[in-house]
Amino acid sequence: MGNKNVERKIEKIEYYVPQFEELVFRQKLYSDENTMNYGDEPFDFSPDKWQAWFDKWVKNPQGRFYAYLVVDKRFVGDINYHYDNKFDCFMIGIVILGEERNKEYAQYGLKLLCQKAKADGIKAICNLISSDRKSAIYIHEKLGFVKLNDKSTQNDVFLKKRL
Repeated sequence: MGNKNVERKIEKIEYYVPQFEELVFRQKLYSDENTMNYGDEPFDFSPDKWQAWFDKWVKNPQGRFYAYLVVDKRFVGDINYHYDNKFDCFMIGIVILGEERNKEYAQYGLKLLCQKAKADGIKAICNLISSDRKSAIYIHEKLGFVKLNDKSTQNDVFLKKRL
């Protein structure tokens, strides 16, 4: 299961583009209060929303990428990128299931996302992170992202990495 991977001590973490019926994990991920405790509210991703989302992000991605992070055949989070006209950059996202945090999955998932974006010919990726999420900012900086003060605000830090 999966495409590219990064070896980790004992485990292997990889990304996997989900099948339609596997969107139940995305529903769980984004409705879980423990997972969405960093400023974003949990939201409804009920099955009636799946088809339109799947068509846009998986069947016809056009400048988009979405995948689950998989460890030992378990879904532990997701990664994505898409082009954002407002920031004139490919914006990224990474969410780790609350119960799976503090296991370095975010760091390894971010590395995989950088590798995938580069392989897809993307020259730079960006992220906008709440300024109180110090560990997320640290991980991005550790992997070569730099803060762009002209695009940051009092509440959010804008980070960019050239690939």
